[in-house]
Amino acid sequence: MFALEFETRNGPAMLIAAVSKKVRRFGNPVKAFEIVRDLGLEGGHYSVAQWHPNERDRSTRPDKSAALKAAHEAAGLKRVLDERIAMADAPSAIWHDAEDVFAELETGNAG
Repeated sequence: MFALEFETRNGPAMLIAAVSKKVRRFGNPVKAFEIVRDLGLEGGHYSVAQWHPNERDRSTRPDKSAALKAAHEAAGLKRVLDERIAMADAPSAIWHDAEDVFAELETGNAG
């Protein structure tokens, strides 16, 4: 990861992230140059001495991981529910009266 430092009229300046107000760090030089262009800066001197692409310093997010796992599990359950609702709504679905089903179960368990 690396950061962008600029020389301004007032001295050196670092690119700061809008939300966190921390130094904006990049893992991808292309993204860094896109932001430089979007800021209206046409050129400059750049050094990638601080950039080590094999040393990604992304912190793990166990809370996000757990939330994604729960969301995937819920999506799977929703798919099953949707399939079963579609089967019940199908014109060929056969409906049984609850009293008949319970009577049949009692008969099967009594024997």
